[in-house]
Amino acid sequence: MIVDALVLSGGRGARLGGVAKAGLLVDGATLLERTVGALSAARFLVIVGDAPPQLLDARVSATREHPAFGGPVPAIGAGLAALDARREPAADAVLLLAVDMPHVTPLVPELLAALAALPTADAVLALDESQRVQPLAALYRAAPLRRVLALLEAGSDDAEGAGRAGRAGRAGRAGRAGRAGEHPAPHPLASLPLRAITARMVVETIAAPPGSTADVDTLDDAAALGVTVPRTTEGDRTL
Repeated sequence: MIVDALVLSGGRGARLGGVAKAGLLVDGATLLERTVGALSAARFLVIVGDAPPQLLDARVSATREHPAFGGPVPAIGAGLAALDARREPAADAVLLLAVDMPHVTPLVPELLAALAALPTADAVLALDESQRVQPLAALYRAAPLRRVLALLEAGSDDAEGAGRAGRAGRAGRAGRAGRAGEHPAPHPLASLPLRAITARMVVETIAAPPGSTADVDTLDDAAALGVTVPRTTEGDRTL
């Protein structure tokens, strides 16, 4: 099974005082570096968000979602577009990880094994210790994922979450046809919940290894997970 990977790293870090999660540190490595390291099984990897040049090479690239800070669904779309731009044979599956899970490494082989053992599943999502499904700690078959994103971008109304996408899609078409000088309509994928994707798929869940999906949303989370905020120069918010 050929697997590519996307790391979603473009959030604002609003609950961390505007500090980018990707640059938080664990044992001297940034969360972005740790997440990229957890995805060594991937053929190609796209970071959706800012990435330092030293992380980029023939295998790892970076892109940004449109609109900026539009949420995880446009970020997934941007990541898949970046993979398409390589003009390589399509992967069988796409690993999808948010950047803010510092101890996610043990989860990745579990996801790979589960999807291989579940041939009728379109995706395998992690289930955390509180029984919450984690769609940003998951492995998706590439063909269904691309199909769903195409439907959402076209404004289809055939599943949960699609009504909102349909309204946005129709508004987008109307906006493009509108009078000059009007504000452009919202992008059809902007701010869609991830359930707009998962509701259209045959989804299975697996119990995540303990602590592997614990994420950093606040400074209290960071302290509990052994994550530190690096020092920056005055007025410099780039980590």
